[in-house]
Amino acid sequence: MSCIYVDGYSIGADNIDVFNNVVHDMKNVGTESNGFNVNSEQGGPTTNIRFYNNLVYNNPGTAMRMASYRSGTEGKVDHITITSNTFYNNGVGNSNRGGIILERNDATNTVVRNNIIYNNGFGIKNSDADAIISNNLETNPSFLNPSANNFHLQVNSPAIDKGSAANAPKVDFDGKLRPSGTGYDIGAYEH
Repeated sequence: MSCIYVDGYSIGADNIDVFNNVVHDMKNVGTESNGFNVNSEQGGPTTNIRFYNNLVYNNPGTAMRMASYRSGTEGKVDHITITSNTFYNNGVGNSNRGGIILERNDATNTVVRNNIIYNNGFGIKNSDADAIISNNLETNPSFLNPSANNFHLQVNSPAIDKGSAANAPKVDFDGKLRPSGTGYDIGAYEH
């Protein structure tokens, strides 16, 4: 089960933005509870899907999953962009659940950039040889108050000005223009 699942299934899904969502505390749903999932289960292409400025925290499953079911009928998965999200405390204590997992080794043009992926069961697991993975932060980002679910950045955060302009959204989760300093910040919030 996933909170948001984008799937071309048999007819296709194209040009979809998934942004400014908050997915948290799905503990009663089970350990398979993922924040986001993207796939093409029955042959319809899933293309040009952008996930950005999302907060996914305190879930038993994986924050972001590009699934593979190997049913023999899976369709094309192409141009999936996962950028400027904050994934915290997902799948803790479970090495099979965590931050981002890219299981589709036949996906093309996947981009994973400018994401905070901290304190999850794992950071990034990747089977997608074509994926571009850059400017992600998997060390302590110095959130303002994560115990109160405040994932804004402290002034000393290593995420500040360390992001890439490539694929970065124009505003952050709060609608604040990016960049606000000398560079783009990593995660859903611009400092």
